[in-house]
Amino acid sequence: MKKESIIQALLRELEERKASIDKDIAALEESKNNDTKSSMGDKYETSREMAQAEWNKLQERKGQIVQQIHVLQQIQTGSPHQKVNQGSLVITPTLRLFFAIPFGKFNFNETEWMGVSLHSPIGKAFEGKKNGEIVEFNQNQYPILQLE
Repeated sequence: MKKESIIQALLRELEERKASIDKDIAALEESKNNDTKSSMGDKYETSREMAQAEWNKLQERKGQIVQQIHVLQQIQTGSPHQKVNQGSLVITPTLRLFFAIPFGKFNFNETEWMGVSLHSPIGKAFEGKKNGEIVEFNQNQYPILQLE
């Protein structure tokens, strides 16, 4: 099924991103631990604060990725959707959307898709719509050609 394959592809990408962040965190911690306090105390403290701020940003991003992985793992792929909701694949003449996580554009089988959240403006516009309905968003009309 296409949906299962898309989920697996996104999970692989998220795991790669998480591993990259883990490497950055480890390098930052090693650098922080190897820093020695010099006679220029203010410079040392500023450097430590900047490293801590960077560490905090990396931890926050890692937490977001872990949450996205969890959301993807919860999606049921067994039966097609009758209405657009969490986990729906939607094809319009100009868009291919996967309503799950705010992932942005990605390629799957040489086709451009967009991972979006139902909480986003476009997600709210599509939520609850059925196959064949026309969704109006940003002064454009998107007929739903296929809903899975």
